[in-house]
Amino acid sequence: MEGGDVMPTPHNTANTGDIAKTVIMPGDPLRAKYIADTYLDNVVRFNNVRNIYGYTGVYRDVDISVMASGMGMPSMGIYSYELFKYYDVDNIIRIGSAGSISDKVDLRDIVLAIGTSTDSNYAKQYNLPGTYAPVADFGLLNCAYEQSKLYGIAAEVGNVVSTDVFYNDNPEYNKAWSNMGVLAVEMESAALYMNAARLSKNALAMFTISDNLMNGQSLSVEERQEGFDDMIKLLERSVLWELLDVYGEVRYFDNTNLARSMQDIYTEKKCPFIVIIDEWDCIFREYKTDKAAQEKYLDFLRSFLKDKVYIHLAYMTGILPIKKYGTHSALNMFDEFSMIDPGPLAKYVGFTGEEVSELCGRYGMDMEEVKSWYDGYFFEPDISVYSPRSVVSCMRFGRIGNYWNQTETFEALKCYIDMNFSGLRDDILSMMAGEKAAVNTGSFTNDMSTFRTEDDVLTLLIHLGYLGYDYENKCVFIPNNEIRAEYVNAVSVSDWGEASRALKNSADILNAIWQRREQRVADGIKEAHFETSHIQYNDENALSYTISLALYAARNFYTVYREFPGGKGFADMVYIPKKKFSDKPALVVELKWDKDARGAIEQIKNKEYCKSLYEYRGNILLVGINYSLKTKEHECIIEEYTK
Repeated sequence: MEGGDVMPTPHNTANTGDIAKTVIMPGDPLRAKYIADTYLDNVVRFNNVRNIYGYTGVYRDVDISVMASGMGMPSMGIYSYELFKYYDVDNIIRIGSAGSISDKVDLRDIVLAIGTSTDSNYAKQYNLPGTYAPVADFGLLNCAYEQSKLYGIAAEVGNVVSTDVFYNDNPEYNKAWSNMGVLAVEMESAALYMNAARLSKNALAMFTISDNLMNGQSLSVEERQEGFDDMIKLLERSVLWELLDVYGEVRYFDNTNLARSMQDIYTEKKCPFIVIIDEWDCIFREYKTDKAAQEKYLDFLRSFLKDKVYIHLAYMTGILPIKKYGTHSALNMFDEFSMIDPGPLAKYVGFTGEEVSELCGRYGMDMEEVKSWYDGYFFEPDISVYSPRSVVSCMRFGRIGNYWNQTETFEALKCYIDMNFSGLRDDILSMMAGEKAAVNTGSFTNDMSTFRTEDDVLTLLIHLGYLGYDYENKCVFIPNNEIRAEYVNAVSVSDWGEASRALKNSADILNAIWQRREQRVADGIKEAHFETSHIQYNDENALSYTISLALYAARNFYTVYREFPGGKGFADMVYIPKKKFSDKPALVVELKWDKDARGAIEQIKNKEYCKSLYEYRGNILLVGINYSLKTKEHECIIEEYTK
C-alpha cells in the first residue's frame, strides 16, 4: 500500500506510515499519553478508537510510537497483532506494572521478562504438538539490560507468568509459580511474545513491581510521598553533579548541598547563573490532589531561587500560573505572563497569521482551512495566534486533522465540563454553538483540583488551551474546529441527554437536508431540542443554538456564518461548502419562532439573501425552520434556489 492509505482494522484509525517501526506499549491509555508528552517531540496522535490512544513522535532523532494495549491478553493480542501484521511494526516493548511472587524482587524493582509462562490457552490456535514457551527477543532484552547497568538501575532478568485471572480463587496459585522460579505476575506479555514469534517480529516486556503478592505489601501514601522526596533529591543531585564536573577547582563548603555549592561557585567566579525550568508545573498536573507534595515542591523552588545573589535570571515555562498556598505565594518574585494576560510576550506565543500564511505557501496547504482549524487565540485586539504544535503537524503530514494532544485527553475535558456547577453546561453548549460566555478569572487558585465555581473550571480550560479568552470583554469562547471537536467528543460520551444524542445524530440530519427529507430534519431538530436555564425557546436566537448543535456535522463540510449579509438584510445562518466539498449544496437557513416555515422561505426570497452568493456556482438549498409555541413541534421546508 502507498503512504497515506487507510489500513483495514476496526481498532486503529492510523494510516500507512503513521506508526514507527518501534512501539512502546503500556496498558493504560493515559500512561501512553504521558510518555508521549514527556519524552517525545513533534507528537501526533494516530489513534483514539475505543479510547486506546496511540502517538508517534521523535526521541533523539529517532521516530518512536507509543500506544496503549488495554488490559489482558485478548486486548494485547488484538493490538500487537495489528501493529505487527498491518502496520509493519518491527519491535514492540511492553512496559507496565507487575506483582512480585519472588524473594528476588520487591516494590519498585525492575523486571525484564526473558520468558513468560501462562495459564492462558492463547497458543491453542497454533495447533502445536506440545507446550510452547514464549520468550523475548534477545537483542531487545540484551540492550535493555546493558542500558540498565549503564544508568545504575538494578534490573532482574527472569520468567514471569501471564494470567487471565486478576482475582484468582486458588490461594496456592502464586506459590506454585513461585516454586518454579517465576518472578512476577502480569496479564499481557504471553500474547505479545506469541504474536511476535508467529509473525517473525521482536518483543520485550519490562515491569516495575507495584505490589508484593506474597506478603501483601504495596506502595502506601507515605511511600509515594517518599518517592516524591527522592525525585526532588535526584533533581538536586543531577544538577549538582554537572556543576561539580564543570567547576571542580572551586573550594566548596558543602559539595552535597546544591544551593550552597552554587553560592561558592558564584563567590569565586563572580558569574551568576541563569536557570531555565521547562514544565515547572508538572507536579501540579501529575500530583493533582497531593497538596503536601505541591507545597514541598514550591518550598524547594523558593529556597533554591528566591533572593539568591547567585541567580541572575530564572525563566520557567508551564501551563498553570504560579500556585499560591496559605495566604502567600512561595514564588512571588516572578513576573508572570499567562494565557489570560501574556503582556509583552503575546507576539511570541504560537504562530501569527503571517507566519502560518508563509508556511501554507511553502507546504501547499489551504490557508482558510488551516485558519478555521488552528487559529482563534486572541491576546491583543488585532493579533490572533495559532496552535503551534497543530500547525507544525499539519504541515508535516500535509493534511488537516485533529492533532490536539498537548495537554490532556478529551476524557479529562469531560471530567471538567461534567462538574455540577450552575450554568457550566449551558455555557459550554452555547460556546459549541458559536457564542461567548462571561467569566471571572480572579478566583482561580492555579491548580487542577480546587474548583469552587463555574468560573474556576472555565479559567483552567483557558490555561489548558481548551478556551480562548477575550481580555477586553472578559469572556471565553471555543477558538477553532480542532478544539470544538474535543468538546464534541467529551459531550458525546457525557450524560447530557438530548444534547449528547443530538451531536451523535447530526450527520443523519445533515444528510436529510441534502436529500430534502423535511420531516426527518424536523424530527432531528426536535430530538436536539433541550431545555436548560439559559437556552430557552423564547426567540429565534435561542432556536439557533439548537440548530447549531443539530447540524454540528456540517462543520466538517462547510464554513458556517451567522447573520450573513444578504441583499436586503441578514440571513440567520449560511453554510458555504469548503473547497474540497464543492459538490455539496450551499445552505441558506432562516429561523422562525412561533410563525411558520413557509414564511421563512419567502423571507429568504423577498429579501434576496442569496444575492451575496451570486458568484457561487454550486447548488443552493433554502431551509426554513419554525418552532410552534402552541404545538411544541418543529417544521422544516427545503427548496432548491433557482438563480
